[in-house]
Amino acid sequence: MIAPPPTEHAPARGHSAAQWIARLDAPDAAVRSALAAVYGPLTRVLEERKALLKRVLLHFAGNYGDASVRVFRAPGRINLRGMHVDTHGGYLNLMTHDRETVIVAAPNSQREFCFSNLERRHATVVLKVEEWTRRPAFGREWNDFIDDPGTRAALRPAGGEWRNYLLGGILSIQHRFRERPLGGLYAAVGSDIPIGAGLSSSAALSVAAQFAILATNGLSLPGDIDRIMAAREAEWFCGARVGLSDPGALVLGGRNTLVSAALPPASPDLESARRLAWPEDLTLLIVDSFTRRNLSGEQRLEFIRNRFAYSIALDVFVHELVRMGMTPDEAAPFRSLDTMAGLPPRTMFTALQSVPITDTVDELKRRYPLPTLELAYAHYFGDLPASRRPGTISLRGPLIYGIAESERARMFADYVSGGDYEAAGRAMSTGHDGDRIVLPTGKPASCDVSDEALGRMRDEHIPIAACPGVYRASTPALDMLVDTALNAGALGASLTGAGMGGSIMALCRRSSAAEVASALRLVLAQPQYDAVARLREPLTEPETRSAVNENYATAAAAELFLP
Repeated sequence: MIAPPPTEHAPARGHSAAQWIARLDAPDAAVRSALAAVYGPLTRVLEERKALLKRVLLHFAGNYGDASVRVFRAPGRINLRGMHVDTHGGYLNLMTHDRETVIVAAPNSQREFCFSNLERRHATVVLKVEEWTRRPAFGREWNDFIDDPGTRAALRPAGGEWRNYLLGGILSIQHRFRERPLGGLYAAVGSDIPIGAGLSSSAALSVAAQFAILATNGLSLPGDIDRIMAAREAEWFCGARVGLSDPGALVLGGRNTLVSAALPPASPDLESARRLAWPEDLTLLIVDSFTRRNLSGEQRLEFIRNRFAYSIALDVFVHELVRMGMTPDEAAPFRSLDTMAGLPPRTMFTALQSVPITDTVDELKRRYPLPTLELAYAHYFGDLPASRRPGTISLRGPLIYGIAESERARMFADYVSGGDYEAAGRAMSTGHDGDRIVLPTGKPASCDVSDEALGRMRDEHIPIAACPGVYRASTPALDMLVDTALNAGALGASLTGAGMGGSIMALCRRSSAAEVASALRLVLAQPQYDAVARLREPLTEPETRSAVNENYATAAAAELFLP
């Protein structure tokens, strides 16, 4: 079971924004030590973090005056292996990222939540909780409240704007403390996590805001699981049906630490979780593709289609296990991806052969007793127009991807801790093959999930983790960057996050990381990449230089204290 990270410093109260800035600027060994405990000792990282902190502190003073403030931070996140499986209990390999979201906050007495952002594209928002808590639906369970037609209608004009993530964070806390009206905030927000880059900028905003709201109201959540669930509730409020990997990384992560865990969403616990020190001779490069996706926008359907397929295909899979002779009680645990290692391989492959490759929703209802099908369909697609709701669902390919990816993730931490870096790299690349759109040859990617292919794997004792599966969340630009990294000597490479744009990561031996980074920057600067990525303008030299960065895992999200 995972142990909580140590608390390095006790809270200091009463510092104004100007006093914070003065302390950050002073050549004070104690201040540097406090920051290094959070960010690590590397001077470049410390200077970047101090620069962002000072910008947000100055922004607060300029908007609200030089009041006594508290500072909260939440890093970005990386999931090295365990892509797309967190909604169904799959294994994850989580790290924090040094870029982060910072919130400088002070309480106000008017019960208004005022947030001003460094980025001018994000308009200042003033949020009043009473407008929402008076709604009858707010008295019901959280999912009933956010699925209520009145709630969805009120949010729809704003789409996925940053205000909705803030509002979701506030309301999820108020919902947990309904007997105590929350006091308001004056807050300044700044972030250098690229939006839509697969580094979890939205979760960082939600987590940092919730930490600020709780602390300034003298409240706390009982444990890490509660903090993780509250952050997910905020994102679900915005319409993104994400799993637990994003807030899990932000809450459980630590400096120079890889967290391996399975977090079943229905009843998450930390029994499987463990922290591992990241090896000194390994480097993880994060590469911004400068292509973006938005889970609250047009790409949402593609994001949730395979999540729904998991939900139904796992139920179908369990029914097939029962048909093969298991009792319902014996088969039931295999609705969660983290249990698959306990299933004999021959049984698994035989059951997978019985899962339809594709099927219509109506035909699935006819063939299987699936009491949760209509509920799951409404959960994932209910607020979409009828014309956009899918009628035919791919089942077998996404299910194989999910089972295989969770197994790759389960083994990944052992590969890293045991020094088998080549196997860790292969797990990354095989996982990306399940997401691929384009092969290195330029041909469309494919994965054979036919009865014959599964029969060969079963008879030749090929592990399910060796099968990429079919998820297809990549893009041609991401595929090009992955192939560039592999050709330049990376041990493995894949997209990170939800895909459909964003970033890739490349696992390298430290001795070859500079060569891989140079090859990636060279490709980003080429006109061919501009065309594949459909960029409006060629990337500038500073953009290509800053696009490739070594990941430095910082401390988990928390209030920031100086001695």
